[in-house]
Amino acid sequence: MKYKLSDAVENFIGAISATLFFFALRGGTE
Repeated sequence: MKYKLSDAVENFIGAISATLFFFALRGGTE
């Protein structure tokens, strides 16, 4: 089973970025 750590890291960072972006938008529209 070959698993690329870089792919997991990219997915993790992408999820965090999306969450921060979502909260930033929500906080900015209030």
